[in-house]
Amino acid sequence: RSLRISAAAINPEEAPLVIETPPIWITTPPITAQAGTLLEIVAKVWVPNPIQGSVDGLLVFDSYGGPALAERVNKTESWRRLVLYRIVPHAQPHEVTQSPPPLTVTFALTGLGDAQIDSVSIRPLTRTRQGPKVTSTTSGNHSFPKPEEILNGNQAQMAPTLTAPPNPTEPQSAWPGMSLEWPKMLPFTKPEPAPPQGPSGSTIDPFKRARGASSVQP
Repeated sequence: RSLRISAAAINPEEAPLVIETPPIWITTPPITAQAGTLLEIVAKVWVPNPIQGSVDGLLVFDSYGGPALAERVNKTESWRRLVLYRIVPHAQPHEVTQSPPPLTVTFALTGLGDAQIDSVSIRPLTRTRQGPKVTSTTSGNHSFPKPEEILNGNQAQMAPTLTAPPNPTEPQSAWPGMSLEWPKMLPFTKPEPAPPQGPSGSTIDPFKRARGASSVQP
């Protein structure tokens, strides 16, 4: 069995084109939970025909999120499952009671038509199972663990440490023409003061005239 809500005009020929206020709505009893709790709101709805006089159709909202975070259902071919997630807020400083505000869920039919509601539930989502414990282990085997080792041991082994590669050494045989050594140059020698000999064995001093001219005093 499901809950059916319906709204219709007294005179169908004079039905209003726009309905500003929902003609019918239903609200769940308030529930309380600790602040910070994650709540899951689940409901099944069915709107067989489009809702007349409003574009919002069946409006489903809660007291925490308000109409701004509401679900709007206009027409469904069959039952549709709605899921909302809300976090219980902390109490406001100006409130007399320090307990968090209660949670309510409202189903509002914003126009003319009918809708069905079923399987409404609100439950907290908490972590009851702890995840696998991750520890670091050192062993002499410097290889990555196998998948079956991870599944059976539930332990994360340390990855093998990366070692720096050795310094590269020069090849034994270099490519021809690619030697980077300095060229071997002839040693510098002190020039001889005497001029070199000519083809006939005589010596020619090209600087003799210049030296003679410089020795003449005016």
